[in-house]
Amino acid sequence: MVNFKSMSRKEKIEYIWDYYKLHIFGGLILIFFIGSFIHAQVTSVEYVANLTIVAGITDENKRENAEKSITNLTVKSGEKRKQAFIDVIPIVDPQNPQPELLQKLTVKIATKEIDVIVLDKSIFQSLIKQEAFLRLDSNYGLELTSIKNEKIEAVNNQNNKAIYAVSAEGIKILEDMGVDTKNKVLAIMSNSQHRENAIIIFKWLLGIK
Repeated sequence: MVNFKSMSRKEKIEYIWDYYKLHIFGGLILIFFIGSFIHAQVTSVEYVANLTIVAGITDENKRENAEKSITNLTVKSGEKRKQAFIDVIPIVDPQNPQPELLQKLTVKIATKEIDVIVLDKSIFQSLIKQEAFLRLDSNYGLELTSIKNEKIEAVNNQNNKAIYAVSAEGIKILEDMGVDTKNKVLAIMSNSQHRENAIIIFKWLLGIK
């Protein structure tokens, strides 16, 4: 039996290390994970809306300013750690898109991360058969008569013709960011998890109330 009291200070440290180092490591790892969890809970941000622009932009400052604007529109006063987000998937040539960017877009749609989207007409047409977009002529609080932009009709997989997007050409907020709005359309995703906020952002982009 070890006489702990008779040991020197150095011997005590060596003894504790030899017999309890696994316990010490385990305790430190546990403290690390608990600290990481608490930090994540305290600093995590809840995204209340996502606007994804499937095009290149040239002015990051304008994107950040627009992001602040839609956050102010969609986050109620006093709510903390909530934010709206503007994501950019820089597909410049929609006829020959980079596979990794197209994959990113597909994943974001499948995981319901996107609420409002700006994209090329050709990509829009390829997604309409998958019922990816919300019908704008349904009753979602959108007065189509107040929208001056061209309405984009499409035929879904049930051969029903309806309005699923509007032209994004000339939308100043997008052009200020450096987005080439030619042949681009603005739409709301049918699987949007924040439909009310999506409609708010949709109207804001078009300058209507």
